[in-house]
Amino acid sequence: MEEWQPISNAPRDGRTIFAYLPANVGQAPRQDVVAVYWDSGSGWATAYSGARLDSEPTYWMRLPDPPVALEPQAGRRSERQRSIETEPRS
Repeated sequence: MEEWQPISNAPRDGRTIFAYLPANVGQAPRQDVVAVYWDSGSGWATAYSGARLDSEPTYWMRLPDPPVALEPQAGRRSERQRSIETEPRS
C-alpha cells in the first residue's frame, strides 16, 4: 500500500480514498481514518453515506485493491464429490 500524502495532493475527481481526520483521534469506535470522496458541491464527504465531513482531513491514501474472490464455478464438482459418486456401494 502507498504512503500517506498531504490532502492537498488528493484526487478531487469523485474517486474514493482513505482520509486521516486528526480531529477524530481517540473516538470509539475508531473514526480517524475514513473512506471519503470529493463532492464538487460540498467538499469532502463520507463514502458510506455521502455526509459532508465536519472536520478537514490532513492526509490521504489510495484504497487497496479488493481481494480476489474465488467464485465457485457452477456445474463443476470437486474431486471428492466425483470419487464419492463413483465408489462402489455395498
